[in-house]
Amino acid sequence: MPRPATATIFGVLNIIFGATGLFRCVRSLVTACLAHSTSLNKLHSFWGELEAGMWVGFILNCLLCAGGIGLLKFKNWGRNISVAYAVCGILVGSFVIVMSVLVIMPMATEMARHGQADEALTAKTSFYNALFNGVYTLIYPAILFFFAMRLNFTPLLAPTSPASPAA
Repeated sequence: MPRPATATIFGVLNIIFGATGLFRCVRSLVTACLAHSTSLNKLHSFWGELEAGMWVGFILNCLLCAGGIGLLKFKNWGRNISVAYAVCGILVGSFVIVMSVLVIMPMATEMARHGQADEALTAKTSFYNALFNGVYTLIYPAILFFFAMRLNFTPLLAPTSPASPAA
């Protein structure tokens, strides 16, 4: 049976996006640890959320790499991991969008009301960054979920039953 191009394409994309995501997680951790700006000090209450987000991102990117390897090896577990990543990615992206609207933007507005222009600008920039990242984070998981669940993609990765012996 010929190998479906969809499995190869998404396998390679999973590995590329997973590897770059792992790099971004490490970069974010180093940047957060080295930053000593006043805006970061005022937002220290968000360090727990930031750290949790980095761990979630790390785990999801590891899942994405593993799913890509499984798809390239033409294994059903690769499809299952890719679907699990897609569902989690959609949930995380939705959560980021909701939190940026409910937490970050009101905080920026409050800072602007109290005359803290620099902090308000930093918070507004964080809001738009989180909103963009949330939308961006939704795109690939949604496409991956769609293609992984397509009927002509799923049976090709399903384990084949052994041939019955001739009578």
